[in-house]
Amino acid sequence: GNTLDAEGDIFPVLLVLPMGWSWSFWIVQKLHEQLIQEAGFEPSRCLVNAWPSPSLVNGSIAASYRDNLTILGADAAEVNLHLETLIRIFENADFKLHEIEFAAKRSQALGKIIDGDSLVVTPRLDRAQRLQAAFKHISSGIWVSGQQIEVMLGHYISEGLLVRESLSVPRALY
Repeated sequence: GNTLDAEGDIFPVLLVLPMGWSWSFWIVQKLHEQLIQEAGFEPSRCLVNAWPSPSLVNGSIAASYRDNLTILGADAAEVNLHLETLIRIFENADFKLHEIEFAAKRSQALGKIIDGDSLVVTPRLDRAQRLQAAFKHISSGIWVSGQQIEVMLGHYISEGLLVRESLSVPRALY
């Protein structure tokens, strides 16, 4: 349904954001970014598209992607404090969080392995191999649905976060 205000503007009322609706991802991403700012992360302390990654020298940074939230930092106590604040803020906004992991020297996020000892972020080999096999399969010329391409591009984008230049490929496909 819609509601009409005094000036005649229309504001859509949605109970859920439909999967596959192109604006759903954008709306959820913006909601996450707003909640992260409420937790005290300035935009300059957030990992975002088309902007250089912030340095950890100045404190923790937040990275939000789809329904994933990651806090990166050099001080475990600071990271955990930020995470506890974010959990409270997200739950107060009725976002249900799951698979919560507190600060660790080695962690996984968005299918990546984050190794704090070696200061390296790498893809999980099993996921990268499955994605590569899927692309080889569809490049054989078989028929695939738009939904299958959409899923593969979603996984590709997640892998492409490590090499930002690779994100120009799905832009051309969309």
